Amino acid sequence: MADRPAVGGDHVGGLSRRAVVVGAAGGLATLAGCATGAAAPGNRTTSTAATTPTNTPTTPLQVEPAKAAVGDRVTVGASGLPPNTGLVLEWERVTGAWAIQQHSTVVGAEFTSSFERRGTARTDGSGAVETTLVVPEDHGGKHTVRLTAGGSVLSTGQVTVTPTFTLDRTSVPLGESLTVSVTGMPSSKYRRDDQVLWDDRFTGLVTGVTNRGTVRATVPAAGPPGRHVLEIGGGYEGATYLNPQQSPYPRPFRYANWTVTVTPATGTAGDSWARPTVSETPIEAFYPAIDAPTGQLSVTPTSGVVGSSATIQGSGLPANASVDLSWVTMTGSRVSNSGFTSVSKPLATVETDAHGAFSEPLAVPDDLGGTHPIVASVGGTSHAVTGFVIQPSIVDFGPASGPVGTPIDVHLKGVGWTEYDNIYAVTYDDDYVGYGCGFNTQGDVQMQFRAAGEPGLHVINCFPALYKKPEESRVVDVYTKPQLTYLDDHPVRPLPELGFLFEVT
Repeated sequence: MADRPAVGGDHVGGLSRRAVVVGAAGGLATLAGCATGAAAPGNRTTSTAATTPTNTPTTPLQVEPAKAAVGDRVTVGASGLPPNTGLVLEWERVTGAWAIQQHSTVVGAEFTSSFERRGTARTDGSGAVETTLVVPEDHGGKHTVRLTAGGSVLSTGQVTVTPTFTLDRTSVPLGESLTVSVTGMPSSKYRRDDQVLWDDRFTGLVTGVTNRGTVRATVPAAGPPGRHVLEIGGGYEGATYLNPQQSPYPRPFRYANWTVTVTPATGTAGDSWARPTVSETPIEAFYPAIDAPTGQLSVTPTSGVVGSSATIQGSGLPANASVDLSWVTMTGSRVSNSGFTSVSKPLATVETDAHGAFSEPLAVPDDLGGTHPIVASVGGTSHAVTGFVIQPSIVDFGPASGPVGTPIDVHLKGVGWTEYDNIYAVTYDDDYVGYGCGFNTQGDVQMQFRAAGEPGLHVINCFPALYKKPEESRVVDVYTKPQLTYLDDHPVRPLPELGFLFEVT
């Protein structure tokens, strides 16, 4: 199986992972030490301006064409303005982020708007002006374009940014992924997420909250080898709306479609993968308060899977002392009456040297995915804290082949507890099956499927998804569904896609 390019840090393939909107609200247990503050609202748009508008009446700004894609050049012009005056051309920029409460609860998408300088122009002796503007990378939908002078808005108009969809290739081996690249993903309620259909089967969602509406969706190529149809549809409730031309907000029946040729697989039955793999750093907001912060702790590496190895190092601690290391985690669930809470578990006891330093190997515990604080205490007084990030991993998958109806077991570890990392949504031959949750079982997820389809290789994929309890309604439903744009638009953590090849005999 060919691998996707490795990604890491705060960027994925050149696209920056925008900062999430982080707030907090009462009534939700968190890892020890998380601070609380004002709640972060979701699904709303606010606006700020680069210049302070005055009450001066504005002149219409003509924009041609009125609809354009990112990178297109439009002409803007106006008349009746002050003659021989220098002007600033401004664009209404939309910025999106996933709103997160208490670092764990997904509130939804939040968008703000502001104006940014995109050029200058000058009126002629009659007060007329004409210039051009290259549509910048931004969310789809209506954007205000304006001309200002001396802090006053003199002329305003609008341009509608239309989304574009491109496919990286139309021939692909079975089991490998196609990439749909999107620019101008809209921010409005009715166009904030689109659906991917493979041979008329719902595969997952395209979301574009972050990165100014530029994202990539990965779509596994499912068999059998031959010609298949890949389409992008739309529907804000997470399902494709089949008569959009008759909607109060009419739009095309499909936004994009391609005929794809699937060639024989380069892999074999039993192949599995987790991609991409990235290095993560702990989220310090989960760290507890320290009684007497006189020392330092560090872990190398800062992330890994259950059972992997790391090294904990300490310095600046009491000399020649016994140091108790504890591991902080969460227990419980969101659906039981008892709820969930953070707990601290003994990890190891180490001895510092005459300089207050130590080095201790760590076998990563079998536990939930995500950030786990590690606290160093002496005599019950905490002196330092660091953290380690457990990442999802495949424990076992099997059998690799069998006739129709064969039970297929998939065993994962390191699934998280927050609403952005506690579930994986599963597709079988690009058909959405359901999801598995790892919170109640400390990150351990064991799922079973039945082999289906014609003889040959079949693809099972586990995608990152966002979790909400079913009784909590959402204006835009993007929950418990495969997020195919997880590379660029998944909040907080860069989780991998997990996959498997099974052969029906």
